[in-house]
Amino acid sequence: MSGNIDQIFNVVVRRFADDTVKLLKANIRKDGTVASGSAVNSITYTTPNNDVLLNYDNHLDIVSKGIGVGKQVRVANILTWMNEKGIVPRSKPNTLAGRKSTAFIIARSMERNGTIKRFANKGTDVMNSIGVGTTLYNRLQDDIEEAGIEYMNELIKNIKL
Repeated sequence: MSGNIDQIFNVVVRRFADDTVKLLKANIRKDGTVASGSAVNSITYTTPNNDVLLNYDNHLDIVSKGIGVGKQVRVANILTWMNEKGIVPRSKPNTLAGRKSTAFIIARSMERNGTIKRFANKGTDVMNSIGVGTTLYNRLQDDIEEAGIEYMNELIKNIKL
């Protein structure tokens, strides 16, 4: 990995950003919270000045953090989610009125209990799969250290006495 230090670290940062996006997408699919795929498809990154900036829509925040008890949920958002997941009313006719009624019941339950029962009525915490102390983060630190050592060895090798 020879070259100037900026090029070397740019490669490390881009690899980290690619791996971060892949890991987030994989974890969201694994936890089964994908509806339309808009949250998964929205995850991208940019690397201005070797900083990693993740870009994603607000669906990912809702999946990760959940919606807390007492927070109002729009029935229209629940209707959209139901359509994307293919959820139909159980005890009501599968008409717009029946779906709206079911969406209202779901929204009221979310307001009372929070979201995602199988995650203890909280979010999936998927965003913490990429933070400090994770395997991905530790690998980034190792890659930076390795790139720095390699660069320093290259500089030392090229010293003319």
